[in-house]
Amino acid sequence: MRHNQRALRIAIVVGGWQNILRFALAGLGVGLVTDETVANARTLLSSREAARLNESIRQLDTDEFPPDAVRRICRPNYDQNTPDLRPLASRLREMIGRSITKSVTRL
Repeated sequence: MRHNQRALRIAIVVGGWQNILRFALAGLGVGLVTDETVANARTLLSSREAARLNESIRQLDTDEFPPDAVRRICRPNYDQNTPDLRPLASRLREMIGRSITKSVTRL
């Protein structure tokens, strides 16, 4: 990842947001996760871990790291003026919409 002439040195990559947060909370590095991931983690972590998580969260500077853009391209349902999506794709669209709404309301 390179933006504004800053290089990110990655020493190890782990999968699963639980693992990312646990490594970051243990002081073993930095974890980049979504707002929704943090919200989910708060409900699953112990109260002590959730408090530590709250203390350690830092939002990325949007001037330095602009948010990604998500675009949906699909054919329309002509009779309903809605996108023609299968159920799983429709659910993904709804989740992205909720996530975007949450992010915009925090600005």
